[in-house]
Amino acid sequence: MKDHIDENPDRNPPGENPMDAKPRYWASLAQYNNDPEFVTKSHKEFLSTPLQENDGLSETSSNGFNRRDFMKLMAASTAMASSACFQKPMHKILPYVNQPEEVTYGIANYYASTCNECGTGCGTLVKTREGRPIKIEGNPDHPMNRGGLCARGQASILNLYDPDRLRNAVSVIRGSDSTSPLAWPDIDSKLADKLKGIKASGGKIRLLSGTVHSPTTLKLMGEFLKNFSQGKHVVYDPVGSDHVALAQELSYGTRLVPRYRIDKADVIVSIDSDFLGTGLSPVEFTKQFTARRKLNKTAGKASEHKYSKLISFESVMSLTGTNADMRVAMSPEDGAWIALALAHELVTAKNVGGDATLKDLLAPYSAHAVAVKTGIEIKSLVEAANDLWAARGHSLVIAG
Repeated sequence: MKDHIDENPDRNPPGENPMDAKPRYWASLAQYNNDPEFVTKSHKEFLSTPLQENDGLSETSSNGFNRRDFMKLMAASTAMASSACFQKPMHKILPYVNQPEEVTYGIANYYASTCNECGTGCGTLVKTREGRPIKIEGNPDHPMNRGGLCARGQASILNLYDPDRLRNAVSVIRGSDSTSPLAWPDIDSKLADKLKGIKASGGKIRLLSGTVHSPTTLKLMGEFLKNFSQGKHVVYDPVGSDHVALAQELSYGTRLVPRYRIDKADVIVSIDSDFLGTGLSPVEFTKQFTARRKLNKTAGKASEHKYSKLISFESVMSLTGTNADMRVAMSPEDGAWIALALAHELVTAKNVGGDATLKDLLAPYSAHAVAVKTGIEIKSLVEAANDLWAARGHSLVIAG
């Protein structure tokens, strides 16, 4: 072997003592002799070492089975063997003592309900098996979502089976992270005594809740608060629409959240508002928007409604922007400038109306001035204003 190492400089760099060289190994004589055919095949990305080949030139052995296939088979066999030794936990099926009339084994029951994941209140159908909810879908007969349901509503069923969910009432000790379990009769007794004292002294009662869609629940809350001279119901949502209600109050004098009729708008201008993805009621808006974007035929006659146009000014790519007929990129702080430019084009250029004071206020916000300020092309602003003017009475502007 020493002679072979000395005679092959490719396997030993010049100046290296063959006796001091690190040991080298070869898979076959063809590899050791640097056979030309072996060298050609060795440049392939994957070279399987054959199990039953003497020349080492073929990736597949004479029986059509190589090392890679052998390892795959062994790995699969090991996995199947280990899974066969695993015993799943035993679950016993117990019959009802008093079986409800509406429950039939093997047949699912559906119950109409309302989704409470946000303040929209979409109608849902809850699929249950032997009294256990397993799937939530949109209610096709509900006038708001008409069978649609967002991802949050679909995933709300997981809240019921959350392993971290509390299984009983607990008392939190203030100033520490420790808790102690409480029985419901004890809680009812303590609350009753506390409420009686407040009622006798004429104290204040505040009933805090999220948005409640159930008329029955609201009625019960009202009947409860009637027992106290200073009782009020306070509604708080972590992600609410108070800013929209405040804008409506400042603009029109009434504090409320508007309901947009996307299906009645021929032109929609969105200013950094993803109303199809994360708006006030995205499922409802999506149903209305798609109804005006279908070129279908109804009862053998062409649909009479016009194909609506969507123009989106937005700072980030959103679901609304991807569905827009014209999408214009903008900076997050430029929304007010764009709205003022559109108002200027409609009030001043189109002479829609307004007194001299309004025109003077809008004078600095011409399309040219706003284009210079924001970097948006003038034609985009002018085109949006022209479309709104052409569809006056059937247009809608939604701001984020």
